[in-house]
Amino acid sequence: MKSPTRRRTGFTLLELVIALSLTAVSTGVAASAIWAARRTAEAQQNFAMHGETDARWRALLTDMLRHAPPAERVDRPLLTITATTTGPELRFLSQGVREPFGTGAVWEVVVRQDGAGLMLQATPLARGASGATLGASEDSPGHLVARIPGVDALDIQVLETATGTSGAQWRHDWPLAQTRPAAIALQWQPHGRSIPEPTVTPLIVALETLSNTGVSP
Repeated sequence: MKSPTRRRTGFTLLELVIALSLTAVSTGVAASAIWAARRTAEAQQNFAMHGETDARWRALLTDMLRHAPPAERVDRPLLTITATTTGPELRFLSQGVREPFGTGAVWEVVVRQDGAGLMLQATPLARGASGATLGASEDSPGHLVARIPGVDALDIQVLETATGTSGAQWRHDWPLAQTRPAAIALQWQPHGRSIPEPTVTPLIVALETLSNTGVSP
């Protein structure tokens, strides 16, 4: 005579251990997926914000470079490039900081690297009784600063105008106080990007009408 079959009313210890282990693994995988998704979203947001900052910075600098004051109106160099311990420093005079561009106050604009990134600083110049431009002060009303964070290196080149004996040449300095180059090119290298991207496209601004000179430094 067969003994009656007993119906199981629970799980064995081994089954419980396996179930708990699988649950822990599933929870860990889900948590990792959520963390990775958040990191990706944050990286994409940071990338988009950096792109917007870069675009605004380029637009500001382009307007400033394109609107120089007449040389006879100022008594200081229109544009200079100086080598410093942190890299090249671009300094120029502009009437393209506040609209309407090309009129109004003359501003001194400085572009250089600092501890926080690539900085653009514009300061209105005071004018003396004779009409000559006086010094700029960071405390002047309307002082403007724009910055691209996280920049490792900056390169600045200017294009000298072609002459009857030589073609246009790119150079890293500009010795002519009352004359501007034909074009200027700025190249900077960012660091700390969460999403890899190609090298930043140089900002090239024509400062006078170019004819068959080419603007690729």
